Amino acid sequence: MHIPKLGGDIRTLNLSPSPNVVSDTFSAMDLTNSRIIGQVDNKFIACLLQNPKPILALVDQHAADERVRVERYLKKLCTEFLQGEVEAFRLDKPGRVLLTRRECDILATNGVSNTLERWGLWVELEIPLSQVSPSAEGAGFVQVNVAGVPDAVASKLTTERELESFLKAMIANIESSEVASLPITPLAVQDQNNWVKALRYCPAPLLELVNSKACRGAIMFNDPLDQGQSQIMPSLMLDRRPSVAPLAKLAGPDSMLSAVDWRAFDEED
Repeated sequence: MHIPKLGGDIRTLNLSPSPNVVSDTFSAMDLTNSRIIGQVDNKFIACLLQNPKPILALVDQHAADERVRVERYLKKLCTEFLQGEVEAFRLDKPGRVLLTRRECDILATNGVSNTLERWGLWVELEIPLSQVSPSAEGAGFVQVNVAGVPDAVASKLTTERELESFLKAMIANIESSEVASLPITPLAVQDQNNWVKALRYCPAPLLELVNSKACRGAIMFNDPLDQGQSQIMPSLMLDRRPSVAPLAKLAGPDSMLSAVDWRAFDEED
């Protein structure tokens, strides 16, 4: 098999048949030590992985980019949560949302409103929460104002319809799960991986918006990438489909192309 080398030269590598190659798994070290060949069909990144012998693999450029974005957004979101409160984006004009009395009852109990605030969702009622109860008289709906939303997903919540759908989903999710029983005292963030502990407290509707934002902003199929962009393309898993598709084990020279600078991707906006 002929594989183009940087600069237009040709390098010949021998394919070694391996019926089990598709079952190979790759560690973080495999990815760190991988070597990029280049983009294929504006959809994949061809690379060589040592596992321990060279394996020719294709990286799904969209899935890999999306996965890195998801982790970057969640790391920021969950780290802020552990430190006390998620950064909120204050709306210039509060969004008006009609809640059922039952939904307002939920807001008034079990620390739900405090939970929403810790995740960056600020909800203001025109009457005190203490006055919203199953026995309260009045109409069957109560208007609330959404004054702020989680900064990480603010771009996904730009209309009152989106705000209403998100708020109602958050209330329902918190009521039906144990999210409302989260620790009241902020947890100390002692190392960079502690943020993963907060994922069990993250409401599903918020997680879905994070995934949606990452998908929309990720590199797409048919987006051309130069060699530099290909070098920082991560090889991870996403949405139950592999970002890395191993093709064959290789037998030949051990000399490889330049190493991947994985840290450069974290510096991207």
